Amino acid sequence: MYFSKLFPYSNKLQLFVCSLTQISMLDDKKTELEKRIHTMSAERDSLSLNLEEAQDRILMLEKTNHEQENQVK
Repeated sequence: MYFSKLFPYSNKLQLFVCSLTQISMLDDKKTELEKRIHTMSAERDSLSLNLEEAQDRILMLEKTNHEQENQVK
């Protein structure tokens, strides 16, 4: 009680510091999540490109296989 009379803004200051700490922690978490989103987006793009290349390769191999089957007949 005596302390609060000497420092009437102490509780408000503590709440303010706690709020700033929480804001800082949330901002750090947001930054971390944004980095993860960027990494996952880049990985998705890479996987999409690999998939397209594999699909093109399959089509080419199917065409080659079909041509070879026609030559055998």
